[in-house]
Amino acid sequence: MERSVGKKSGQALLVFVLAAAVFCFFFRGLMLSPNLYAPTFGGDGLTIHYNLFYHAAYGDGADLQAQYHPHTENIFLTDAQSLLAVALAELRPVFPHLHQYAVGFSNGLIFWSNPLAALFLFLILRRLGVRWGVALAGGLFIAMLSPQILRQLGGQYTLGYTFLLPLLIWYLLSYEAGRSYWWRSLLAATVVILAGINNPYLYAICGAFLLGAVVLAALAKWLRVLPMPGRMVLHWLGVFLLTTGVVFLTVKGFDTVEDRVEVPFGFFHNTATWGGLLTSPKLFTYAPVRRILIGLAQPYRETPMYLGIIPILLTLILPVLWVYYRARRRSLTVWKSPVLTLLLASSVLGLIFGFGLPFAWVEDWTYAHLGSILQFRAPVRFAWPFYYVLGLVAVCGLDWIAQTRKKRWAGIAWWVLPLAVWGIEANQYLNFSLEDHYYSNAFRPSELRHFGEIAKARNIDTAQFSSIYLLPSEQGWSDKIYRDGSWRSNHDGYKLSLATSLPLLNGKLSRVSLGWVLKSLQVVSHPLIDKALLEEIDRGKDIVLLTSLENPLSAREDSLRQLGEVLYSNDKMELRRLRPEVLAENHRTARQAALADTLLTTQFINLPTEEDPAHAFVGKGSRKVGPGWTDIWSLDHTALPGSGPYEISFWYFVDKTRFGGPKFYFRTLDAEGKIVEEQYQWTNEAWDTQRGWLRMFFTVAAAKPGHRSILYGDYFHHYWLDAFLLRPQDRNVRVVHDDGVLYNNYWLPK
Repeated sequence: MERSVGKKSGQALLVFVLAAAVFCFFFRGLMLSPNLYAPTFGGDGLTIHYNLFYHAAYGDGADLQAQYHPHTENIFLTDAQSLLAVALAELRPVFPHLHQYAVGFSNGLIFWSNPLAALFLFLILRRLGVRWGVALAGGLFIAMLSPQILRQLGGQYTLGYTFLLPLLIWYLLSYEAGRSYWWRSLLAATVVILAGINNPYLYAICGAFLLGAVVLAALAKWLRVLPMPGRMVLHWLGVFLLTTGVVFLTVKGFDTVEDRVEVPFGFFHNTATWGGLLTSPKLFTYAPVRRILIGLAQPYRETPMYLGIIPILLTLILPVLWVYYRARRRSLTVWKSPVLTLLLASSVLGLIFGFGLPFAWVEDWTYAHLGSILQFRAPVRFAWPFYYVLGLVAVCGLDWIAQTRKKRWAGIAWWVLPLAVWGIEANQYLNFSLEDHYYSNAFRPSELRHFGEIAKARNIDTAQFSSIYLLPSEQGWSDKIYRDGSWRSNHDGYKLSLATSLPLLNGKLSRVSLGWVLKSLQVVSHPLIDKALLEEIDRGKDIVLLTSLENPLSAREDSLRQLGEVLYSNDKMELRRLRPEVLAENHRTARQAALADTLLTTQFINLPTEEDPAHAFVGKGSRKVGPGWTDIWSLDHTALPGSGPYEISFWYFVDKTRFGGPKFYFRTLDAEGKIVEEQYQWTNEAWDTQRGWLRMFFTVAAAKPGHRSILYGDYFHHYWLDAFLLRPQDRNVRVVHDDGVLYNNYWLPK
């Protein structure tokens, strides 16, 4: 017995070493010098590494303080390698410089999970009776083609733990009557909990797969279709309930955001496609398959989940063989465990969900009833178990076909040739995936030292400054307002923040509070709009304006920049000191001038909108606009005051119930109804925000007899508009209300 255990351990070690050598060959420094390199140099990956590093260096507990100062976000909802970040923060008093290796720890955990995945896949295949060499090659190729590798390299790092699903499958297949199953259940539950707290998506994928297995096992036992030991199924149910309870309570317990968007973008967009399942770009099979299957959608963003040409072909071959042998009254046992059949069925349910089915058929009902499930905005990820299980079935099928050939050479050919094709695809897949995904770590100590020296020479520290505001303005990931800033402002802003411990006053956070985003946007809003955020940040401290000089600024952004005092500048970026009292004085001056203005015009059109009391920008109600393409306001040019030009403005309520916002089209038509001019504006492009609303505006160059202008709105959900105002562009308008005034359609409270 001891000799058998030792032999198995030796095999496992050898497999891990071989798999590690293969993955190190492809990933190079990402695995061998993980703190020197990173797979991304911008985008989501740079932001996630920044959040991880900031919390490791300056954070405490589960509150991420890196962005949208002075607010804190539940780090377990940020993709910031939360468990690693919290652990490094806790170790900081003992190891004060450990945070400098945060990116290295992250890379090590993620990329070394690949050979671990190959090991678990090998162990599964051996348990299923597959021969040693076939199990080694098959497990390695399944790991190399994993769709999670795209997430590793695309910046969504915490989704990249490729060993997790193979470990869960190994656990589900490892039950043996008469032997203890408790320690394996405890191991599986612990790993799923840790991975799930680190990224709730991974729990959801594992939990859905596990729950499907439990339900199908109970059904199979009841119908007596498959022999399912009741004790085993109870263990599975226990693991599901334990992991669900711990992950839910942990994530919910630390969550402080009450106004995030309830239905985020992606649930019906980031779904599986046949093009993403059956083809992968730059593989030698890509063009031939597409010539045969004309019309396949191009894989993009979340949709790639290539199954591999060998699993695809065996999916077609094995059912034919099953029918053939059944017709000849011969048994067909491709794999030893009936549990694998059950897991295949459970993974098929995940695949169906990955296509967005059946919910795509009842989209409105889904939005209204699925609740927090909609926060998992990429259903295609729930199909990942299908990829692994189908790969295992394919290897079992290959080995079974090879062993049942009467001639030895035919048997060898039946596993050598398919595995060779599989290996070629795996090699091409990794090479293609790694293109443009091998960079220096932007947060190496030497990089941060440079920004530390810039800050030290100019006394940029927490004693004088409260935070950093990035320009171009960055308000991201709320699913309602999205301004991406720029690569330069991200790259240099993050470095300055990490070098000084100053948090960002704007930023990008997953599932962020809508209120925080609007307050952050208000900083660059019109001077007539009060900056509520100034009342919340550290009094007596200034703000660092970090501006990318490589990108154009809007008029609003440049006006804010001009209020600052230059601290440092080079050909790429600029640092300015923005004193909150200067920003506040700018607002007071604009407000006083507006209230004292006597050169007002009475030639304006103010459209009343008091129909719906649910929301109001001013007064007691607003206009509720239905979903779809809607004619909102029609203007006959003969009714326009004066000769123009004119400004038409109105306010849109930022509703948290649905992602995105309406797009508005302002068309001018001639006497024959032909469009002579069209202007377009999306709520995502608005700069001015007050009271939870966004100000939209268009211009009419001149009144033309016989012409008319029509304002249209287009959105998939209903929305609210208020305070429609048309005025001559060069004349000011003041509309008095009981609790304040509208000056040029900006609200000035009493």
